[in-house]
Amino acid sequence: MMGWPIAADQRDASMLKTVKWFKEQQPSAKIIIWAQNSHIENRPKPGYNVKWMGHGLKDAYGEKYYSIGTIVYSGTNRNYNGTFDFEHDDKQYLAYHLNQFPQDRFLIDLRSYDKEDFMTQLHLGMESNGNTAEFIAKDRFDGLLFLRFSDVPRLLK
Repeated sequence: MMGWPIAADQRDASMLKTVKWFKEQQPSAKIIIWAQNSHIENRPKPGYNVKWMGHGLKDAYGEKYYSIGTIVYSGTNRNYNGTFDFEHDDKQYLAYHLNQFPQDRFLIDLRSYDKEDFMTQLHLGMESNGNTAEFIAKDRFDGLLFLRFSDVPRLLK
């Protein structure tokens, strides 16, 4: 087994190769990739050296690549060890600031966002398995999807 970050680099390089291959086969196709935020981000988080798929997509397709990060304020997270509840009621979290708006869910286009506020400052976000990472939203993504609450997915019958 390879360790971190080599395994992540190789996995995301393979994912990037697959997306590029598909785009070559279908040059007029629009592609939607639904993945954990790190895989689709435009630039690395401060102090991280993994080359995620999104970095390669931004390099290859420039402004044609539009990444939307998902920020959740509270809910239940499922990870390898089970589930846990969370709430980001702390000003260090980007979700805390987005939760100040009256909507339960919304999209923000960061490409056209020109304010100097919390979107351009370093904040925490919850990453996979409940880990945290610091990032500047406007540097990391082109847009944000905010959800006030998210639960563990359930199979619909």
